[in-house]
Amino acid sequence: MKLPHCCKSHYFNNRRGLLQAAGLGLVGLMVSSRHVGSVKRVKNGVQLHIYIDTKPGMDKEFESLYHKAYVPAIKVQDGFRRTRLLKINGVNSPGLLTSRYEIDISFDNEKKRANWAESSEHQEAWPKIEAVSSKITWQGFNELS
Repeated sequence: MKLPHCCKSHYFNNRRGLLQAAGLGLVGLMVSSRHVGSVKRVKNGVQLHIYIDTKPGMDKEFESLYHKAYVPAIKVQDGFRRTRLLKINGVNSPGLLTSRYEIDISFDNEKKRANWAESSEHQEAWPKIEAVSSKITWQGFNELS
């Protein structure tokens, strides 16, 4: 029997090596299948994508406020999952403002996201973001997968 090129290693040179490799594969399947049932399924959440144009010369200040004021305020909220800050790179979108950012936030559900918007932490952090912004728009999403 001629083995394919991908199988030409020391494990596959003889019958014993072939059986050892098969045994290792079987053990791997058994171990991984034991953990499949222990994976916690989390219900899909909601996201809010916030699109922000900063005022001229305020990019560094905006980025600093995101990390020093906004993130600490949001991460203590009930139902908070994650946030990320994106900045347009302009490579594929010539002519777009290079001071355009996107903040994405994710919560367990819309009620918890709305609670964040009403929280004292949001009331303190958000005006700082607004102060360095020239335009803010947003779009909400339901996570499907």
